[in-house]
Amino acid sequence: MCWSSSADFAAGSVVVGVGLAGLLLARERRDVPLAVLPILLGSHQLIESRIWSESTGRGSVIRGPAVTAWTIIAFVVLPVFVPVVLLIAERQRRRVQYLAAAIGLPVAVVMGIAVANGRSATDRGHVMDYGVSVPHLTVVLAGYLIATCLPFLASPESTMRELGVALVVGAAAATAIDRMAFASVWCAFAAIVSVLIVRRTRYAAEYLAPADLIHAP
Repeated sequence: MCWSSSADFAAGSVVVGVGLAGLLLARERRDVPLAVLPILLGSHQLIESRIWSESTGRGSVIRGPAVTAWTIIAFVVLPVFVPVVLLIAERQRRRVQYLAAAIGLPVAVVMGIAVANGRSATDRGHVMDYGVSVPHLTVVLAGYLIATCLPFLASPESTMRELGVALVVGAAAATAIDRMAFASVWCAFAAIVSVLIVRRTRYAAEYLAPADLIHAP
């Protein structure tokens, strides 16, 4: 996988377009925030396209509004927004999903402080490495993945569980591809697989009857 300004722009544009179509298909208010998620993630990739365009080549360090916007969305917004919007959309919530939402808040606070203290993007040739100094990174990263992946894995809806599995697989792949640029790769993958939400939004009102769900214990 090779990311660049053109690749991010193309992927971001497609995801935003599909997300807008999904938003128009939302039939209940509770589904609207979740339908916005692909639009947010696609826009995130468009922002990274801008960051790539400011790079002067491998090893160059980029700073500025685009980097600030990217890091705020990735590190502060997503760990709070993702579990909350899924809770809003769920017809049958599970306690573990509330736990994920609770974990997301301190993760966002720690990440927000780190972003405020300094952020940059380094061109690694095929991915961007976002320089944010986070204390106890392993713990914070674990909390981040719990907040953003666990709510989907615990969902009683099959489409949401599929998305959760895809996000976990994406996290593993991102680590294998480039540990230093985990955030860049995982967020790009999350944007692409988020189009599953559009399918869920399309059929939510018609087919998410109690018989179609796995009842929570």
